[in-house]
Amino acid sequence: MESVPTVGVPNEALLSLGRWLQAQAYRFVCPTPDTHARVIERAPDREAQSLDDVFGWNLPFSAGVMPDCVIHWLHEARMLSHMGTRLRSGVRFSSIGDRLFAHSSYPTLDRDAVFFGPDTYRFTRFVETALSAPWPHPVRSMADIGCGAAAGAIVALDALDGRDLQRILLRDINPKALQFAATNAELNACGPLDLSLGDALADVEADFDLLIANPPYMIEDGLDRAYRDGGSHGGVDMALRFLTDAMDRLAPGGRILMYTGTPIVRGVDTFLRHASALLDRTSLRYRYTELDPDVFGENMSLPQYAEVDRIAVVGLVVSRPGGDR
Repeated sequence: MESVPTVGVPNEALLSLGRWLQAQAYRFVCPTPDTHARVIERAPDREAQSLDDVFGWNLPFSAGVMPDCVIHWLHEARMLSHMGTRLRSGVRFSSIGDRLFAHSSYPTLDRDAVFFGPDTYRFTRFVETALSAPWPHPVRSMADIGCGAAAGAIVALDALDGRDLQRILLRDINPKALQFAATNAELNACGPLDLSLGDALADVEADFDLLIANPPYMIEDGLDRAYRDGGSHGGVDMALRFLTDAMDRLAPGGRILMYTGTPIVRGVDTFLRHASALLDRTSLRYRYTELDPDVFGENMSLPQYAEVDRIAVVGLVVSRPGGDR
C-alpha cells in the first residue's frame, strides 16, 4: 500500500531508502511502459535478484534478497506489498546522471501516478541545453508548472548553479507528485523550495524570471491519469493552459521553457497552430523546435488517434523583452 502524501513534505522513510541506494551507487534508466512490459514478459515468473530488479523493474522478491533496513523503509513508507510469500516495492528509483529520483511503481495506471520515463530524459536535456546558453538577465525566481517528480526543476537548478535564485516554486495538481518532488529535492541536496498544490498557476500572483513545464499531451484512454491526459484539441489543451498561465506570469527579461507533445494531423502541427495564435498577439518572442518526430507510435492504432499522422515532441522557448534590473 502506498502512503497518503502530505503536501510538500518529504517522505522520510523514502528519503532514507534513496540515500542508501545512492551509497550503493545504484543507477537505473527508466524505459517506456511498453518496453518495461516487454522485458517483464520475457520471464514473467522471474524473481528479483538485484537492486535494479527490485527498484527499477519492480520485480517481486523474497525477503532475504534485500537487507532488513530496506524492508523497514518500504514498510514505513507504506510502499511495500505482499504477493503470497514474496514482496514487491511500491516505488521505483531512476537516475539522470548522478541524480536519483523516486517515482511511482510499474505499471503507472493509477489516476495519481507520478510518471518518469524517456519523456523525462528528453525534457531535462531540453532544459539543460536551453540554460547552457548565455542568460542576459539574472534568474531570481523560477517555477516548474506540473512538476511531477521534480526532475526538470532539479536539473534546472543544477544548470543555474543556484546563482541569484531567491524563490523556487514547484506546482502540481497531484499531492502524491508534490511528496515525491519534496523527497527528490532533499535527496538531490536542493535548497528550500516552495511546493504548492494547484492547477497550473491559478491563484499564483508572483511573476517569474524562468518558467519550465512538461505538460501531458496524450489523448487519454479512459484512465484519466493526470500525468498523461492532455485534454481536448487532440491532447494539447493542457499545454495551452500552461502556456497561457506562464505568459501571464513571465517577468521582463524572463523565459518560458516548455517541452510537450503534439499530434500532427494531415501535416499540421496542432500545438503550434494554437500556440502561435496566442503568441503572435503579444510582444513575446519565441523559438519552436521539433525534438523528436515520432513518439508513442503504438497509439496510432487507437480510435482516438484515427486522424493523427504521428505524435511529435517539441520544445518551445518564449522570452519577454526588457529586464534591465
